Amino acid sequence: MKASKCAAIALTVLLALVACGCDMDQATPPPPPGGGDLVVNEFIASNATQGMDEHGDFDDWIELYNRGDAAIDLAGYTVTDNLGDHQKFMIEAGSPTVTTIQPGGFLMIWCDSQTDQGPLHASFNLSAGGEDIGIYEPNGDAVAEFTYGAQSSDVSYGRTTDGGDSWALFSAPTPGASNAGGGQNTDPVIATPVLDPVAPAAGQAVLVTADVTDDGTVAAVALFYAVDGGVFTEVAMSLPRSVWSAVIPAQSAGAVVTYYLRAVDDEDNVTLLPAGAPATNLTYTVAGGGAVPELFINEYLASNDSGNTDPFGDFEDWIEIYNVGATAVDLGGMYVTDDLGQPTKYLIPTTDAAATTVPAGGFLILWADNEPEEGATHIVPKLSSSGEAIGLYTAELDPIDTRTFGPQTPDVSEGRVTDGGETWTTFTTPTPGASNGTPGQ
Repeated sequence: MKASKCAAIALTVLLALVACGCDMDQATPPPPPGGGDLVVNEFIASNATQGMDEHGDFDDWIELYNRGDAAIDLAGYTVTDNLGDHQKFMIEAGSPTVTTIQPGGFLMIWCDSQTDQGPLHASFNLSAGGEDIGIYEPNGDAVAEFTYGAQSSDVSYGRTTDGGDSWALFSAPTPGASNAGGGQNTDPVIATPVLDPVAPAAGQAVLVTADVTDDGTVAAVALFYAVDGGVFTEVAMSLPRSVWSAVIPAQSAGAVVTYYLRAVDDEDNVTLLPAGAPATNLTYTVAGGGAVPELFINEYLASNDSGNTDPFGDFEDWIEIYNVGATAVDLGGMYVTDDLGQPTKYLIPTTDAAATTVPAGGFLILWADNEPEEGATHIVPKLSSSGEAIGLYTAELDPIDTRTFGPQTPDVSEGRVTDGGETWTTFTTPTPGASNGTPGQ
């Protein structure tokens, strides 16, 4: 395949702000056609509700389309949001079933700065204020290069026909699916599924509900689930009230359940959630079956402007874990999250036990900096200074400790008055990696 060696193409989307919101008719002329088989087909740079990745996150994305006759493995291709740095992110080799795009097929690149989540998760986010998108073959030839302008939340920009020359704004984006419809999505739209319970224990069935809408009529919705990598079972979802629902049967402790949804409308248009299913899926792990270690979230700093630095000299947010037990505990394989409704948000690596082990009666700092490439104790969830939550879970998803907090003051931590105790206070002089001792205020 030969890709076009195009110069940077100005692809500026000017969304005029009017009193009623976004004027969807305002856009600059589309770019000239590309010459290669692989093209950028659609992208979204401000994703709040449109298209979840396989981990259930609403991340920015770039949709690629193969308009050729041969499959293309993207291993070795590079992706960037800066046309001055073509090598910003390289798609790793070793997962051809994930990185190969079939003829007439689609492939999603998730721009979420979470490279630990898979080979198609880029090391950068797209800017809603406007920036660049560049895709390059391993030999450096440009597949696509363009610059876009300011974007509106949940509005994508894509080709009106897959691989075609005309572009339009999509108020209903079509990640991983055909763009047919000239900017108006005729496929069903599946909202984020809700699990009840969110973190099921052994013997608990899970009710899965989801809102499904369409510009016509939703004909059918199905849930597909598999246990521990087995064969998917299809369950028809019903509409007893205003949302579609189905039940995944109770499973044993530690079972890993993967699932996805499929909706069909009265015109036989099909939507899968997540896009790319069944190759990509949603997942949860059944809690129970393991001992819960004596660990505590002992102190944390969610607004670090000028206090403590990490080993690289950066002022990063941090979480201090305290081990009150008599034996050391390795956090590798456990989960940490900033969303108690999503306990599997980040899996602590098992590759560096020396770094992730909390000594008996000792402390360990997790740097909440979204820079996992800096080491096993640098986790993806950042902490919000406006308030959120912290959760630590075993590999079986048994809760170890959780903490919900409100707005924070810069360089003031919150911690337990005594290590592992029940009472919390603030510290004007934080004590990361050491006993909390006397509170700072």
